[in-house]
Amino acid sequence: MEPIPEGMFRFDCTKCENFSFCMKCYKANTTHAHRFKKQKVPLGQGPPQNNAELIAKAFMQCCECKKSLKDLSKRVFICETCSENVKEGDALYWCKKCCESTDHEHKRTKFKGVEKEGKVEGAEANQNYLDNLFEDYHNLDCEDVIGGEIKARFGYQKVGKDDFGFTDEEILLMDDRTLNQLVSIKHLRPFRH
Repeated sequence: MEPIPEGMFRFDCTKCENFSFCMKCYKANTTHAHRFKKQKVPLGQGPPQNNAELIAKAFMQCCECKKSLKDLSKRVFICETCSENVKEGDALYWCKKCCESTDHEHKRTKFKGVEKEGKVEGAEANQNYLDNLFEDYHNLDCEDVIGGEIKARFGYQKVGKDDFGFTDEEILLMDDRTLNQLVSIKHLRPFRH
């Protein structure tokens, strides 16, 4: 992971906030399905001087192999002596492989995550969230059976009224062909099951 230098093209996702690809990553992308907007990084707005430190902090990079360790939280090791502020992300991280294969002057311990204050409040908030989900489920409008055996509940969404400039009588008196020419079903529903 490297920053995109000024004067080079970047591809910004139109849906995700603060998500960009460089040209190489954009061409290799097979998983991010949103649309992208191609822009050139303006002169004077390149990456900061300490970009390597910021990337290492944001992606919790191993200090040896530079791989992101965010998804490997159970196999991350840190040096508590060398780490300035673990809560803020200022720490030296190692993956399990690099921890076993390299030496360090201090003892490295398994990273247990950042301890958060108010664990009781967190448990209460979680319980309240689950209670609200349960209540929402039971307040749904309709009940149906899917596949003959699975009971499911669903709710209707309110949709704005659109009469396309016709009165109710005009819509009811038009034949299907005329109505389809004026307001095509393909226009309203362009995809089929």
